[in-house]
Amino acid sequence: MRFFKCDRDSKGDLIGTYANELEFESVEIRDKYFPSVSETSEEFNRWWTEHGALWAKFHSMVDGRYIDYIDYGT
Repeated sequence: MRFFKCDRDSKGDLIGTYANELEFESVEIRDKYFPSVSETSEEFNRWWTEHGALWAKFHSMVDGRYIDYIDYGT
């Protein structure tokens, strides 16, 4: 997981906003923790019990929109 704050963008409307990124090695691993965009697994729920306060703080700073993408190489 990484946490970002925008300091510039091409339109200027995202400056000062935050985003967090969760990176998974595969779609299958992502789906293991998040079976759908609105559903979490029991394994993630156990993680949340331990780390939820920190996650909630980060999440309160982002707009709550989820975007999934696949990196096909760099």
